[in-house]
Amino acid sequence: MLDWIKGLEAALSVTAMMFAAVALAVSWITRGSKANAVSIAKLEAEHNDLCGRVSDLESLIRNQPSKDDFHKLEMAISELNGNIGKVTVKLDEVDHLSKRIDDFLRNRRTGA
Repeated sequence: MLDWIKGLEAALSVTAMMFAAVALAVSWITRGSKANAVSIAKLEAEHNDLCGRVSDLESLIRNQPSKDDFHKLEMAISELNGNIGKVTVKLDEVDHLSKRIDDFLRNRRTGA
């Protein structure tokens, strides 16, 4: 009976050594996985940040005026310049008329 216990003890010792060897091999193989996981997490965070920044830039660019918009604006400004020229001519006429009325009223007062 004692031989049976010694055989079981030897078998368990061999099994424990094999288990320890496998555990050692697994820990040696996966030793860099934690560092890699941290690096991957940092890269994912940076990637998400850059994606957000790119999305912001895309929305800004989408809202910028186009070449056609600038052309329409130039045409509207040209039209306004023409209208201001017309108004200037009319104001010169009104100025001349107001001077004539002023002269008339002054001469009328001094003549009476």
